[in-house]
Amino acid sequence: MFSKVLLAQYGVAAPTYRRIAVMQAFRDFRPVRLVRVGEFGAATSLQGVLFQVNEHGEIKAGTPTDGRELITMLTWAKTVNLSRQVLVNDNLKAFARLAQTAAMRVAEVEDYLFFAACFTPNSGLGPALADTYSVFHANHSNIGATGVLSATTLGSAMSALQKQKTADGSLLNLEAATLLVSPDSRALAESTVPVALIPELEVVSDANLSGARFYVLADAAMASNYLAGGLDSEIPEPTVLSRRGFTIDGVEIKVVLDFAAGCVDYRAGSTGAGA
Repeated sequence: MFSKVLLAQYGVAAPTYRRIAVMQAFRDFRPVRLVRVGEFGAATSLQGVLFQVNEHGEIKAGTPTDGRELITMLTWAKTVNLSRQVLVNDNLKAFARLAQTAAMRVAEVEDYLFFAACFTPNSGLGPALADTYSVFHANHSNIGATGVLSATTLGSAMSALQKQKTADGSLLNLEAATLLVSPDSRALAESTVPVALIPELEVVSDANLSGARFYVLADAAMASNYLAGGLDSEIPEPTVLSRRGFTIDGVEIKVVLDFAAGCVDYRAGSTGAGA
């Protein structure tokens, strides 16, 4: 019963990270290297992305470009004990309530782990990538104008996003889809977006963020700086095991979560200090 209730409640959970990350199933616990958005073979210029076919129909071959960022899946787990008295006297459905709470907490843990890995390092500029620069960095040209969140600063961040290029110089031309803010900035963000006349930009807030910094992100279906997933499943699903206690008069329950999250790029988002 515990497993069924937990998984049912977990199935309707909607942590923020699933809206802004690419979800991918991981086969095992070895580090995974991923190709960055927009990369389609090594090229020194835009003309090198595709080659003109000559009169003989000869098609030249390119070399796939490997990303340099690595993501590794980790395992998280916890056990709880339910006494036989609780199980026998479960008139208040404590067993079911515990399962519901566990499902909510697992989803919360995923969200926390994602933001701790992808956003909060370096005062909100994200972790250092393989090039030694944080995800949001002047050298990545993805930091907008300083100042309080407004139509002007939001427009600057959106412009920085749209101007991002691939390694060969192709313009990605990514449209902004999400304005990500902390709960403290949510009201300001929701009042700013209509002023900027961009109704397609969805305001999303998450309590794992704090302060005035805001993020403008592309649609994850098109491109994302972030990747997350579970073992053999795009959506991580906790494993629930239980057994009758031998040294404890009751039932021992173990919840195990295999979860991976990390940054694979910097070009699918931009940021503004918001102050």
